[in-house]
Amino acid sequence: MMERIPEPELMEDMEQVLAYARADFATSHQLRVTWFHERYGVDVNPASILDLCCGAGDMTFRFARAFPKSHILGVDGSQAMIDLAKQDVQAEPEMAAHIEFMQAFLPDDSLPQMGYDIVMSHSALHHFHNPQVLWDAIRMYSRSGSIVFVSDLRRIGSVDEANQIVQERAGNEHPLLQHDFAASLCAAFTPEEVRAQLKVAGLSQLKVETIGDVYLLVHGRV
Repeated sequence: MMERIPEPELMEDMEQVLAYARADFATSHQLRVTWFHERYGVDVNPASILDLCCGAGDMTFRFARAFPKSHILGVDGSQAMIDLAKQDVQAEPEMAAHIEFMQAFLPDDSLPQMGYDIVMSHSALHHFHNPQVLWDAIRMYSRSGSIVFVSDLRRIGSVDEANQIVQERAGNEHPLLQHDFAASLCAAFTPEEVRAQLKVAGLSQLKVETIGDVYLLVHGRV
């Protein structure tokens, strides 16, 4: 297994931000909602959901549609990403009543409440230079019985393998997206590394599950 190659923690370059905002992630992102329902059923009725490192908010919107009675807070360190997410909320007035976005940089900034029913994060873990920041935030903003649901890539064997996966799955995408996909595969953590992180964070009860050849899920109740 190759050594991890970290990538930048935040996406703030406007060309990069717009490339992500305009990309079609419908299939891969909707899979996360499906994975959640497969593990927790369709009868879960959360009053509050926290989406950590939400980017431009695509996953936030998808979970908002899956749980229309919930209030969802999406948080990201990139102001550019949050600005785009807020524009999308304004374009869908029916969503404005139960989606809120705010810029906050973990672990320095405080969020407006504690004890969310669901604390989730998608495709963000591999961006952290110190992954314990994310796990500590999850522990801080959850409560006894909260569902934790984290999806991410997992590291593959080599840079060449990463480039091959990118060509097979994203060969027609924007060059920036191709570059970042390969970089993310090289920056991601292995399941064993994630289990060690959870132990340090006091979250060993969470399950680390591999899906397909490049994904992992971390899920369970606090």
